[in-house]
Amino acid sequence: MAKAAIGMEIHQGAVVAVQLRQGRRGPVLGGYATEPLPPDAVTPSGVAKPAVLRQAVENALQNAKAGRVNLCLAFAVDSMDARELRLPPMPEADTKAAIQFELRQFFGGAAGGDDDRLLDFEFIQDLDRRDNHRPDDNVRNLLVVSVPRRKVYEYVTPLHEAKIYPEIVDVGIFSLPFAVPRGGGVAYLHLGPGLTNFLVMQNGVYELSRQTELQLQLVLDNPHVVLATRAQAEAATVPGGYGAGGAAPAGAAGAGYGTAETGYGAAETGYGQAASGLEEAAAASETAAPEPAAAGGAEALADTPAGRVLEQLMNWVSETLEFARVRRGAFTVEEAVQSIVISGPAAAVPGIAPLIEQRVGIQTSPAMPVIGDGSTSLPEDAAPVYALAVAMAHRGLTEL
Repeated sequence: MAKAAIGMEIHQGAVVAVQLRQGRRGPVLGGYATEPLPPDAVTPSGVAKPAVLRQAVENALQNAKAGRVNLCLAFAVDSMDARELRLPPMPEADTKAAIQFELRQFFGGAAGGDDDRLLDFEFIQDLDRRDNHRPDDNVRNLLVVSVPRRKVYEYVTPLHEAKIYPEIVDVGIFSLPFAVPRGGGVAYLHLGPGLTNFLVMQNGVYELSRQTELQLQLVLDNPHVVLATRAQAEAATVPGGYGAGGAAPAGAAGAGYGTAETGYGAAETGYGQAASGLEEAAAASETAAPEPAAAGGAEALADTPAGRVLEQLMNWVSETLEFARVRRGAFTVEEAVQSIVISGPAAAVPGIAPLIEQRVGIQTSPAMPVIGDGSTSLPEDAAPVYALAVAMAHRGLTEL
């Protein structure tokens, strides 16, 4: 077991680093740092400026006083795919070969080539067999996560050039439960500047993963829009429904809840795709937007690029929760998911957790990573920003 480990998250806005050390009463925080990235260095599709990323990683490690040993890296990319497959029992090597064959049918690419996909998989529960009391048909369900090999190299090659060698590389947010454990049905919602990830677990077992591209950088640049959206909903007079305004989210009637069966991790069609010119529009219309003083002002702020992206987020979360309900065969969403934990840069925007809870009717709270008592601690308001990096450090302490 490692005595110390470094967790790192790379997203479109920054490099986030955390060092954890083994203490007498569990892991303690050794140091932490965030190194901002220029907007065009890392994009949802990958690394555009490797030299800039390399320097940012070196700076983050230096500022966190973390060294370079036992580094565990997490990142998200829009070409990540997560899907369910059903395969008969077979040895692990044969299972991986069968999964690679299935993925090549979906995505193409030659075995071992740059377009080949690196993968990981986890066995999951067959809910249909359980709920309908069907006998074992000698087939197992797997949650398979894959990403093009060349995309992983885009992230690790700049680090290798700086003689930094990650021991664990995780694509997505699958390590978050290490730092923010929960029982029952819990949804982990990671709000990055360009990519948003959603992970559902039932008592520690993976159940559902989805990813979409949303330009939440607009919300980070205009945080007042969150409070404005809440004020608008609270001012609505129609009772009932999923939020204070009474309007059910898209897909709540059981139809049209996203691209549910075509690869949960694939970039969604529609959400966030029409935001190519939103940054310029936001800069022109929102730079000095004031705090809303009344419902009319709140409505005006909600009807801005940042407000519309926030609305897309709420609809996507509602749709994903509805799909989780349908997949599990539950009567209500609350039967499938009892709580939501939010993390990532946008999770630190004031009011966003209450807004999500208001809209979807599920208890929602910012991630507070589990760290033992020590001389250093994370600021409470910044804890969600560091949650995934803390989780990766926990993995390092546990697995290295």
